[in-house]
Amino acid sequence: MAELVYREDPYARSCRARVVAVTSAGIELDRTVFYPTGGGQPGDSGTLALADGSVVSIGGAVKGGTDDAVVHVPVPGSPSPAPGEEVEAVLDWERRHRHMRFHTALHLLCAIVPAPVTGGQVAHDKARRASVARDLFLLAILFLVAGGAAYYYSFPVVAVGLFVVFLVVQTVASETRLEIAMLDANRALALLVNQQSRDIAQLRKELQQEQHRPTR
Repeated sequence: MAELVYREDPYARSCRARVVAVTSAGIELDRTVFYPTGGGQPGDSGTLALADGSVVSIGGAVKGGTDDAVVHVPVPGSPSPAPGEEVEAVLDWERRHRHMRFHTALHLLCAIVPAPVTGGQVAHDKARRASVARDLFLLAILFLVAGGAAYYYSFPVVAVGLFVVFLVVQTVASETRLEIAMLDANRALALLVNQQSRDIAQLRKELQQEQHRPTR
């Protein structure tokens, strides 16, 4: 069972580790900062720096066969470490940080957008919430066809049902609108974090000035 460093410190960018196993699936370490693919979020990429100076490029990380096991998938052509060898696991931090921000933004959307959600997907350049909008739209088309036939044969009830379905569809944001809203939420979150950082820096500066102010 590996020590998952990212659980205790999600901002850790690297860690020292020892190779536990090397298989056709990839490389397992006794501890890692690499988050494996799961929950709609792709696995981390980065490098494993070996003692002899060579570097193993890691294209992704997936869950292993046991609890808390993480398999680091090397890029084809990368050198292979030996079991027991010490390495330094280093994240592609820019990519990971974008995953984290998109992930948080999706949680914000789940809280503020009143729409059914069947899941979420995060990538380094975009993220989206999977909704039932397309299913409802297809259902509305079926109602449209049936409603036309019903209206022709003097059955207005189906037409009313169609209108109700369209009202439901209007309450569910489309995939495109959700992606735009996600990006807006992500930008808002970034602005909030930056503002809080500035506030903390200003408070620290004021406290330092207060400490160095001469007393009478």
